[in-house]
Amino acid sequence: MAPRAWNARQGPTGVGAEAAPRISSARSPRGSAHSPALKARVRSRFPRSWTRRAPSVFQRRKWFSRGVRLLRGARAAGEGPGEERDATAAALTWSTLAHLRRNFLPYGLVTAIAISVLAPGLGCAVHSLRVHKLSAPGIFLLSGLSLRLEDVRKAVRSPAPLLLGVGLISLALPWSAQVALRWPFLPRDLLCGAAVFLCMPTALSTGVQISAANGGSAALGLLLTVCTNLLSVLTIPFYVSRFLAGWGGNGLEVDAAALFTSLVRSVLVPMAAGSCARAASAGVARWADANKAKLSILSACLLILVPLAELSKSVRGGLVLPVAQLAQVTLLGFLFPAVFALVNRTACSLFLSSRTSEDKQARVTVTVTSSLKTLPSAVMVVQKMQEIVPELTGAALVPCMVFHICQTLLVSALASNDLLS
Repeated sequence: MAPRAWNARQGPTGVGAEAAPRISSARSPRGSAHSPALKARVRSRFPRSWTRRAPSVFQRRKWFSRGVRLLRGARAAGEGPGEERDATAAALTWSTLAHLRRNFLPYGLVTAIAISVLAPGLGCAVHSLRVHKLSAPGIFLLSGLSLRLEDVRKAVRSPAPLLLGVGLISLALPWSAQVALRWPFLPRDLLCGAAVFLCMPTALSTGVQISAANGGSAALGLLLTVCTNLLSVLTIPFYVSRFLAGWGGNGLEVDAAALFTSLVRSVLVPMAAGSCARAASAGVARWADANKAKLSILSACLLILVPLAELSKSVRGGLVLPVAQLAQVTLLGFLFPAVFALVNRTACSLFLSSRTSEDKQARVTVTVTSSLKTLPSAVMVVQKMQEIVPELTGAALVPCMVFHICQTLLVSALASNDLLS
């Protein structure tokens, strides 16, 4: 279908224009809703993020129209500068809350680290209640409830991007953990956490969201997420036990069978249960779709509980992380996803065509999803390893959290600037 053009005075033109609403200049005595004067006025009163180029023209129009409505409301109320200041404050408040909702998990992880260091008593109370032990099953149960199988079926029609993505995520990139383990300036627990995170499959929702917002295929991203996370039940025990056993002369003896059993119980069974409940009941599916944002925040809260509890316990026990070590972890957190993005983009240019728009969408999706790692599985694996190896402290969770934040920031920036297409 040909894209619709937008005319400031006549509304949308082209195919499908008759179904779209029109904005008439008669509604505003001072000009149309998108007149140059009013555009300049809105841009001068709202943050740049409201008016800069967004991934979708429809999203840009929605953001701008919201600003127009707020200024009109202030103008209709009394034309005074006080009313317009109130409208600006309301708009900024809405923008801030929307930003916090979109980035709830990164801010929550940073808050958990701060609370663990400054007031570990709260995290120790959570640890004593053992609520954090239910985090991994709860997260994957919610993921199963949100899984739309009809979207997965659409992506099966193009097997080449799927096979390339699975190969990169599950077979090639986990070997980067060996590079992390050879970093000479960090203690064992931090390197162990970094290596575990690099062995993980793709992120549960971040990859799909970034791909869809930057010209990728949400269906293909969802299928890659499901396949690699289910396959991780087999790949994670293999990589973790292989890389950490006998590492550096003081390696960690990891029981691969126990780790496999834990992954089946904490990942496969809850996700299958949630997916079956959604498929069996149309009411459950409608409820999950209607409350998708709330379920996402609940999942993030369950995930935040784990580092809050484990890191607080370690800090109460005397754990101290120097600033130099945190800086090195942050550097590695940006370095690895940057290398992943370069490798994935090169692989897509070699093995995937770019002749049609669907091919370009597939390339963006494979590059984005293959450059990300999932945090819930990494946290769950570290928890299980602490049961197998009691001397492993909660510091192993710090690289997982820092890497997650860094990869999200970097991949989002690269994708929004068309550097991954």
